[in-house]
Amino acid sequence: MTCRAVWRWWRALCWVCIARAHPGIDDEPSSDSEVLDAFCPAIALNAARRPDLAASPRPSAADSEALCHEERQAARRPVTIAVLTDRPLEQLVHHDGETWLDRQCVAPNPERLQGRVGATIGQSLQQRRQWLIEQGLAVQEGDTIRYRANLLATLRQR
Repeated sequence: MTCRAVWRWWRALCWVCIARAHPGIDDEPSSDSEVLDAFCPAIALNAARRPDLAASPRPSAADSEALCHEERQAARRPVTIAVLTDRPLEQLVHHDGETWLDRQCVAPNPERLQGRVGATIGQSLQQRRQWLIEQGLAVQEGDTIRYRANLLATLRQR
């Protein structure tokens, strides 16, 4: 896997975690700096403290106040990163083994993500359900899908 591919995977994973922790964030990031700013709000302000990274070596009073505010916000609402899978979402749909998508399918209260991230995961869940039906691990009855009682154990053994 190239460094660029690793960065794209890490960026997407961070954004999913950020969107889950902060429901007001519902769109994909427009830039890498937006991911970093959301993941660690004080990064830009901390860079101002380092002369080699900032145009001015000393932060202004406004920057210092903003940094204090960001640190208080981070203490009140910390972002928790949880690695849900070691594979890209596209590979989970047809993976012959247990995946995070399977756990979401059978969970009594599955994760609810909004925006583009939620829509992408929703599409992947739908594709995974179809794959489970094709494999004989689930049955569709009208609008509902019934999963085998030992679905996760069966997939773990594959």
